[in-house]
Amino acid sequence: MRKQKTNNRDKDVSRWIKRLKKRYLGSSRPCLHVMSGVTCAPKICVWDYECYHCEYDQMLDAVL
Repeated sequence: MRKQKTNNRDKDVSRWIKRLKKRYLGSSRPCLHVMSGVTCAPKICVWDYECYHCEYDQMLDAVL
């Protein structure tokens, strides 16, 4: 049961990321943490919403 919930969540996140990639192109991509209100620092996503590459995301995970 737990595995199915995880798979459904992963699918939902995947769809959400695909929509963001279509909506925001190039240098107009705001960071997910800015859009979610975690931080108010102006930050552009340079990793095309692949947060596992991002040092900023990793730093926030360590702090929060």
